[in-house]
Amino acid sequence: MNKERFASLPDFARKALDEASGKNWGLRAAGIYDRLDDDIMAKLKASGRVLLETISTVERQRFLERLKPMEADWASHQTDRHIPAKDILTAMHAAIMGNP
Repeated sequence: MNKERFASLPDFARKALDEASGKNWGLRAAGIYDRLDDDIMAKLKASGRVLLETISTVERQRFLERLKPMEADWASHQTDRHIPAKDILTAMHAAIMGNP
């Protein structure tokens, strides 16, 4: 919903939407997905049928360097959409490097 439409709603409706969505619900959903990922990874490891490898910090950094042109291209297309591309990429990089 765009900001203007949201602002035009009565107080009770804005409050209801805020309570049923927003950052807190997004973080709750992210936590659920993280737990599901952990469960799936544990099952894959236990199965013995899939080899999971952890790459070093140096390899992760090298991978991120190779992605920079693609990220820059994506970020340049987000300006008109008012998407905080740099903030998103910074958070993603922190998570990938193990510093969420």
